[in-house]
Amino acid sequence: MYNSKDLNMLRAAYVLAKGNTFGYQNLLARARRERPELLENAFLQLKSPLDSTLLHIAASHGNEVVDHVVQENPQYLDAINMEHDTPSHVAARAGHVSTDQALTN
Repeated sequence: MYNSKDLNMLRAAYVLAKGNTFGYQNLLARARRERPELLENAFLQLKSPLDSTLLHIAASHGNEVVDHVVQENPQYLDAINMEHDTPSHVAARAGHVSTDQALTN
């Protein structure tokens, strides 16, 4: 399952994805400190219990973190969670039209 460091990273990712942009660079620094064995952006590979990526979570809140995640890891555009949704589906369902358009263009 998850160890405490992974849970701390997931919590930080949720805070960032929900729009509290205390700093994308701060999150990267924390990942490097707590999990030095991970590559710089490997924290983006952590998934929620529903198999959602940071991109799914950010898309559900329609914020600018989406752009950062897509720039760093464009392969997550096609990621599917346990509900068989891509980040674009999540954005559309939440009513974030501009985020959905950004994810599909």
